[in-house]
Amino acid sequence: MLTELFQHYQQRSLVHQLDPRAKIAWVVAISLLAMSLGDARLLGLLSAIALAPWAAARPPLRRLKALLAILTAALVGTMLTQGVFYSWEPRTPLMTLLSPSVPVFGTITGGVHVYREGLIYGAVQSLRFLSAIAAGMLIVLTTHPGDLLLAATRLKLPARFAFMLTVALRFLPLMIEETQRTLVAQQVRGVRLRGVRNMTRGLLRALVPLVVGALRRSRQLALAAEARAYTGERSSVKELRFRGRDWAVIALVGVLVVAGAAALYGGFGARPAGVY
Repeated sequence: MLTELFQHYQQRSLVHQLDPRAKIAWVVAISLLAMSLGDARLLGLLSAIALAPWAAARPPLRRLKALLAILTAALVGTMLTQGVFYSWEPRTPLMTLLSPSVPVFGTITGGVHVYREGLIYGAVQSLRFLSAIAAGMLIVLTTHPGDLLLAATRLKLPARFAFMLTVALRFLPLMIEETQRTLVAQQVRGVRLRGVRNMTRGLLRALVPLVVGALRRSRQLALAAEARAYTGERSSVKELRFRGRDWAVIALVGVLVVAGAAALYGGFGARPAGVY
């Protein structure tokens, strides 16, 4: 299921038909606003805006469930960890996990509490992550790697950089799939992978064949590019043209950037001093 999250799927949807350059502008705008805004309400609104195009993209249910599971785990995990390990002042304890009166550990740690400000801080950070990941995953799933490479070239990015970016997007699903096969092979041989300790050992054992496989594929790719006399420049039969829907996305991007700048200028999206 994780492999499918990084693989393009074909669909006749509005998002699939958009020019890749418009999608790139969308991702850049969402990412910049996610880094700039500091108000939890604005970040929540930004996350909702970043997730809205998924309804038009009509992804397979399996991929949508996997994405929601990852985003939910990131949201809850970040809030809980920041709620416990928040160290700035002021701090308002909401729950005590370990009382300071407990011998040894309570005395050493001074008590373990869940702080209100830490939960808010974790929510803000996870909303940043959620909005950026939702926008980035959308362009990966709805854009063919060849179209993404062509768009990067049209945007005057260095051809070799665009090529490496496209290759990385193609290699990531292969690495995940090979990791899963290696772990299954270990289980077939009787290796127990249940529990954090056993799973860590299994991943460490899988590291060597994964690195060797990655080096082998890299060498094969380099030889294939050299055999085809690839120099970074490429021609394409397909041409990218902006249409009305693409200009509408660019206009929406402009509105988002202006609204975000207005919120920052007015202090509504600024980060409270001493907290972020």
